Amino acid sequence: MALRYTALSTIAWLTLTSALHQPVARDHGFVASPAVQTIRPYTALPPSDDAFYQPTPGYETEAPGTILRARSLPPPSGINATISAYYQLLYRSTDSNNQPNAVVTSLLIPANASFDKFISYQIPYDSPATDCAPSYSFSDPSTIIGGTEIFSVALSAGLPVSIPDYEGFTAAFANGIQSGQALLDSIRAVLNSGYTTGISRNSSVALIGGSGGALASEWALELQHSYAPDTKPSIVAALLTALTPNITSVFQTIDGTLLAGLTPLFLVGLSKQSLPLATWLSENLSPNPTRTAEFLQAGELCSADFALTFVNQTIAPYFRDHNSSIISEPIPHALIEEVGVMGLHGVPSVPIFLYKGTADELSPVADTDALVEKYCKNGTHATIVYQRAVGASHGDSGTYGAVAGYPWLLERLAGVPAAKGCTVSNVKIPTTTAS
Repeated sequence: MALRYTALSTIAWLTLTSALHQPVARDHGFVASPAVQTIRPYTALPPSDDAFYQPTPGYETEAPGTILRARSLPPPSGINATISAYYQLLYRSTDSNNQPNAVVTSLLIPANASFDKFISYQIPYDSPATDCAPSYSFSDPSTIIGGTEIFSVALSAGLPVSIPDYEGFTAAFANGIQSGQALLDSIRAVLNSGYTTGISRNSSVALIGGSGGALASEWALELQHSYAPDTKPSIVAALLTALTPNITSVFQTIDGTLLAGLTPLFLVGLSKQSLPLATWLSENLSPNPTRTAEFLQAGELCSADFALTFVNQTIAPYFRDHNSSIISEPIPHALIEEVGVMGLHGVPSVPIFLYKGTADELSPVADTDALVEKYCKNGTHATIVYQRAVGASHGDSGTYGAVAGYPWLLERLAGVPAAKGCTVSNVKIPTTTAS
């Protein structure tokens, strides 16, 4: 059995289940969408072998967010909520090179669903392997999926949940433009899915993402004004935890640590939509074929499996001349500046609850501090609640940030306005003592 993603701790789960739930409300405003294909029974195929993921030629002329295909599947197992319907939508989007691409989102409809609001939950799948997409993981019974607790709570409260494969079919992990645009188009697609799913065209939407999922969510908020301004009335709030504002800082922080495997995952992912970087890698990886093969496994294994092969390793031996400054080389550096650094594409207008551990061992808290300061300068009109969890790790940020921010998120979905402006506070994570 393959384990993917990271689960919340038991105490966080128990805390989260006691959080506020919204009453069910119903509203409809349907938009036409393609006929849905109902598949019973269903045998999951990896995306690389599943024709559903391949758009029909000519899809390129459709508007971003247009639903290209839809199917109804048996509800996935391993989710602690009653699912009344499970849909997958293939929709038209745009990659980081401004080229059309097709992306899948998975839509879970709970029992007693409210159809006038939904959650877009960005799983941190963190992999440049096409077959590690959430849409496949949910449908593959051989996969154990961690990290489902928060959206299980949302589902139990009657909130539908959309889970996009925001890296796209090419699995361009860590590419902020690809991720943000695919997320925005997934929201357009779900809003357009009413005849199939019952979701209202006028629904309110809240984003939730931690770590790699926060990366996709934050980039969507930055790009919203330029790429998808039509979604502004719909997206009412975002809960972001364990944010990674600067990929270069991440590289420098994790080299030689338990999290070192993220470096090959980042580089292979970034090369998926960059021919210059792909060429640079082929020319600069180690002449030792074993080393090169180990590095390139990042594009074949899911993140949890690959990370285990790279624990405490340094990146230098995997490159010619044991180059330890690869991120400073012109081609990687230029690409990371374009698609891997937050805060350069606009100030989010959506209210944000942001939670970050001061002892984050993957992404320094100073990067998040600087991003918030930039967004909250006078005249930017940002609305951010920023909680700095003193002494908390990257994992703790995701776990306890979800617990801390979820009630705030539900208030926004209920139509309660967020207090304008920015607040920054230091908080402590809950502690327990053995009985």
